[in-house]
Amino acid sequence: MSDIINNYSYAMAYDVRGWFWNVANAARDMLKAMELGIDFGDSSSSYLTFKAWEAYTKKDYKSCLGYSKQCVEMYKQAALWQQKSLTRYPRKEEIKKYWALNDVGTCCFLAGKASQKLGMAKEAKEYFNFVKKDLYYASCWDSDGWYWKVAEAVR
Repeated sequence: MSDIINNYSYAMAYDVRGWFWNVANAARDMLKAMELGIDFGDSSSSYLTFKAWEAYTKKDYKSCLGYSKQCVEMYKQAALWQQKSLTRYPRKEEIKKYWALNDVGTCCFLAGKASQKLGMAKEAKEYFNFVKKDLYYASCWDSDGWYWKVAEAVR
């Protein structure tokens, strides 16, 4: 796979569902997942966030970090773009539209918590500061049926 990453960094493949994807990035992601012993599934932000929560709940902090970091790496730019489009915290009925912002903010929160549990205080602080500084309108869905503000939780 390293041959693919090094020699075919611009190679694209067509997915029958209607889009192109970068072969080298997919190979890089597969290597990461194999190294961590986890499966990134469809690599959607919602899947990665769900798996990060699941791993955190099971006290599998290394896997939580793996899923969280993957989500942040893949969707950070979209999250920042959505954050910049806001001038106020979105109304309850609008929150779902900001999926990248919410999932990346949640994964930063989880990565910070997992980093704390693993004794990585500096990394935890970086994740929490990123939310406070750059993703301050991020929301997290609670299974009890409401959203909570991620930036308030990291304070």
